[in-house]
Amino acid sequence: MIQDLYNNIEFIDGFPKEGVRFANILPLLNNPVLRDKLRDVLQDSIPEDVDVIVAPEVRGMLLAYILTDYTVLPIRKKGKLPGDVVSVTYDTEYSTDTLECRVVDLSNKKCWFIDDIFATGGTYKAVEELITQLGGNLLGGSVLLDVLGKKDSKIVEVFSNFN
Repeated sequence: MIQDLYNNIEFIDGFPKEGVRFANILPLLNNPVLRDKLRDVLQDSIPEDVDVIVAPEVRGMLLAYILTDYTVLPIRKKGKLPGDVVSVTYDTEYSTDTLECRVVDLSNKKCWFIDDIFATGGTYKAVEELITQLGGNLLGGSVLLDVLGKKDSKIVEVFSNFN
């Protein structure tokens, strides 16, 4: 089952810049059978006591929203959310970005990160800082691919056997 999912990711070398390998997960999400399999695999990677899924835009949010049993806190790029926000600026493998989320009370909430790619860990660390600012506890996360082999022990890699 995992191999079927992995085989339906489209890899594009040199995008968005030379030296980067883009992983297009839309073929998984556009196929109802594969999307259901992916949902089941992601669901199995999440601890039972999680209260909130936190997901950066856009692919992390797409993955989070196929997990219908959770509250999802979307993490957006700077300037995309109305109202009061908290923000963190961080470095990715090819840029500097700012992430924001709406101010919500996450006191005593156990949160779980969902995203498609884990590269430098910058996005994960930025999201962890946002969650901490809101009083929550980021337990760890699930990613489809660890592209640079730098994940830490808090990250569950769905396709770890197929890099």
